[in-house]
Amino acid sequence: SCPGDLAGNVGAFERCSITDNGKRYAADVTVTAVNGNRITTHETIDEVVPPPSAAPLPAPPPPS
Repeated sequence: SCPGDLAGNVGAFERCSITDNGKRYAADVTVTAVNGNRITTHETIDEVVPPPSAAPLPAPPPPS
Protein backbone atom coordinates (compact mmCIF):
# COMPACT_ATOMS: atom_id res chain seq x y z
CA SER A 1 0.00 0.00 0.00
CA CYS A 2 1.09 3.56 -0.61
CA PRO A 3 0.37 6.62 1.52
CA GLY A 4 -1.34 8.45 -1.36
CA ASP A 5 -1.49 8.93 -5.10
CA LEU A 6 1.81 9.34 -6.95
CA ALA A 7 1.91 12.78 -8.59
CA GLY A 8 2.38 12.75 -12.36
CA ASN A 9 5.46 14.97 -12.27
CA VAL A 10 9.07 13.98 -13.02
CA GLY A 11 10.83 13.48 -9.70
CA ALA A 12 7.65 12.69 -7.73
CA PHE A 13 8.35 10.02 -5.10
CA GLU A 14 6.35 7.62 -2.94
CA ARG A 15 7.50 5.01 -0.43
CA CYS A 16 5.09 2.10 -0.34
CA SER A 17 4.92 -1.04 1.78
CA ILE A 18 4.37 -4.58 0.56
CA THR A 19 3.66 -7.71 2.60
CA ASP A 20 4.09 -11.11 0.97
CA ASN A 21 4.02 -14.44 2.82
CA GLY A 22 4.75 -12.72 6.13
CA LYS A 23 7.75 -10.76 4.80
CA ARG A 24 7.68 -6.97 4.64
CA TYR A 25 9.19 -4.89 1.85
CA ALA A 26 9.65 -1.18 1.19
CA ALA A 27 9.11 -0.05 -2.40
CA ASP A 28 10.45 3.33 -3.51
CA VAL A 29 8.74 4.60 -6.66
CA THR A 30 10.03 7.66 -8.56
CA VAL A 31 8.51 9.21 -11.69
CA THR A 32 11.24 9.39 -14.34
CA ALA A 33 9.29 10.63 -17.38
CA VAL A 34 5.87 11.99 -18.32
CA ASN A 35 4.56 11.90 -21.90
CA GLY A 36 0.93 13.05 -22.06
CA ASN A 37 -1.01 10.61 -19.88
CA ARG A 38 1.81 8.03 -19.88
CA ILE A 39 4.08 7.99 -16.82
CA THR A 40 7.34 6.05 -16.56
CA THR A 41 8.62 5.08 -13.11
CA HIS A 42 11.70 3.56 -11.52
CA GLU A 43 11.15 1.24 -8.56
CA THR A 44 13.45 -0.27 -5.97
CA ILE A 45 12.22 -2.89 -3.53
CA ASP A 46 14.07 -3.89 -0.35
CA GLU A 47 13.13 -6.37 2.34
CA VAL A 48 12.43 -4.75 5.70
CA VAL A 49 14.36 -6.70 8.31
CA PRO A 50 13.01 -6.20 11.83
CA PRO A 51 15.57 -5.40 14.51
CA PRO A 52 16.60 -8.37 16.64
CA SER A 53 14.37 -8.79 19.64
CA ALA A 54 15.90 -8.16 23.01
CA ALA A 55 17.16 -11.26 24.76
CA PRO A 56 15.14 -12.12 27.87
CA LEU A 57 16.69 -11.00 31.11
CA PRO A 58 18.14 -13.77 33.26
CA ALA A 59 16.14 -14.81 36.31
CA PRO A 60 17.31 -13.25 39.57
CA PRO A 61 19.18 -15.55 41.93
CA PRO A 62 17.05 -17.23 44.59
CA PRO A 63 17.02 -15.55 48.00
CA SER A 64 19.58 -16.95 50.42
